Amino acid sequence: MANTAKITTRWLLALFKTRSAIPMLEAMGISHDGMKVRVTVGVQNPVAVDYQASKTALPRGRAWVMATRGGLNLTHPDRCKILIIASAAFEAFSPKQD
Repeated sequence: MANTAKITTRWLLALFKTRSAIPMLEAMGISHDGMKVRVTVGVQNPVAVDYQASKTALPRGRAWVMATRGGLNLTHPDRCKILIIASAAFEAFSPKQD
């Protein structure tokens, strides 16, 4: 059985660091501390996701992580290992501006 929790956490961290458009808040002079980040992850085994580790992996804002059934698990034809394909949506909410 593949370790969905570890893989999901590593994947979220890598995706957020390499594909994030969040630097726009910094450019606008808004602190990341007040930002709320909502992440929805689709995996075949959502109960295996380590929510706390996933929240900790996100480098900015106050995170909320939800897992739902989705993604895809495939068995590698030569190695008989399970390949986990997850999908995720990131939503970032800036703090209320005066």
